[in-house]
This record gives sequence, structure tokens and C-alpha cells, in this order.
Amino acid sequence: MAIPKFLKTFLALSSSKPQSSANVGSFGEKRAPEAEITKRPGGDKGLFKGKPFLGRIEFRRTLKKAPERLPGVVGGFTEKERLALEEGLFPKEKFGEYITPYEVNRRLKNLKREMHRERDISEKLEKRKQMQYLEALKGKQEKDEE
Repeated sequence: MAIPKFLKTFLALSSSKPQSSANVGSFGEKRAPEAEITKRPGGDKGLFKGKPFLGRIEFRRTLKKAPERLPGVVGGFTEKERLALEEGLFPKEKFGEYITPYEVNRRLKNLKREMHRERDISEKLEKRKQMQYLEALKGKQEKDEE
């Protein structure tokens, strides 16, 4: 199995000089500087539109402009709920100044795990709604990036 260019950058930088805590990813791995991350294949669809990462401000702006209801999602989110979703799922202390597709995929997996462990039905439905909304926003083309 070939390693994608995006992950090769992370692997190459993990063995190099130590980086500040701002360049540490959400799961403890070293993150590449924005200038060293290459453009992602996949075109102009989805949340990232072929970009290797989204800045926090751009991510927030995208969520703010996103529609309340997306196809395939039961229910919808108001503008305030979408901004709270960004703060709740991708806290700045953990994810830093930019968000990568890898981190979105990992967060979706964690949400699925949390949903299965949850005993309260209303919490379970809320997590499912968040997961479906994020998947619909992310788009179909990045599903095979893991």
C-alpha cells in the first residue's frame, strides 16, 4: 500500500527538529508547516475543495455560510449551532490554527465511537446528527483518503 504525499510530509517532519506545541496535531503527531503541505487531489467539491488544510477562520466562515439543512441529514443546524459545532468538535487548543482532512476523518470516527457508547438516546441522536452533517459537508470525494 502506497503512502499518500500528505502523510509522507508528516512522517518526514516527525523525525526532524522539535516543533512548538502549536505545530502538534490533535493526536500528538507533528504537523507540517502550511507551506510544505501539497495540494490535494479531488477537485472543487466538498469542504476542502482540493486544499490540504483550512485555516480556522476559513473553516468557521464555511460553516457560517453552509445551509441549515443538507441532503442526507436528519434535522438541521442554525448558524449559532454550526459555530458551536466548530468550537465543540475542533477546539483551538487541541487542533491549532488549521484543520486538515485527516483530522476531520479522525473526529468523525471518534464521534461514531462516542455515539455507540452513549446511553442517553437524545445525546446519541445529537451525535449522529453532528456526524451526518459533518460527513455531508465534507463531501464524498475524501472518503477514501484515510
